[in-house]
Amino acid sequence: MRMPYRAGIGLAAVISFLLIGVGSVFSQEAGTAEESADSLEIQLKNDGEWLWGDVLAVDLEKKKIKVKHLDYETYTEKEIIIAVDAQTTYENVRSLEEIKPQDTVSIDYAVDSKGKNAAKNISVEKLENTEPSAEEGAFGEAEDTAGTAADIQAEAAE
Repeated sequence: MRMPYRAGIGLAAVISFLLIGVGSVFSQEAGTAEESADSLEIQLKNDGEWLWGDVLAVDLEKKKIKVKHLDYETYTEKEIIIAVDAQTTYENVRSLEEIKPQDTVSIDYAVDSKGKNAAKNISVEKLENTEPSAEEGAFGEAEDTAGTAADIQAEAAE
């Protein structure tokens, strides 16, 4: 059975449109993946940055903190100034006034469109006292000395 000439041309046209349509779908998916990666990077930048470093200075009047930190991309030490506002939350301190130079801090911050750094959260690292106090023994536990004087007096009386 032989196809008429017009039906063959129509069938070829339909197949051509299908192939072109499928090709454009695949090319759009590749473009969409690249656009998704770009938008994810922008979203991550908008979600904020994080640093861990040592406080160099605190300006209470301007409500800014200067921190020396390691840039993990270049492995160089850098200094950064971060502004503090009413929305900034704190951990291990109640306010900017309690933060002092040489404190170790972890800061979550955002960078606005003008390049200004604004703190979202500031956590001050509190070091635990690692040396035993006078009341503690060599293993960091309080020695039980209760009754020692009474025991000595009892033994002397015997």
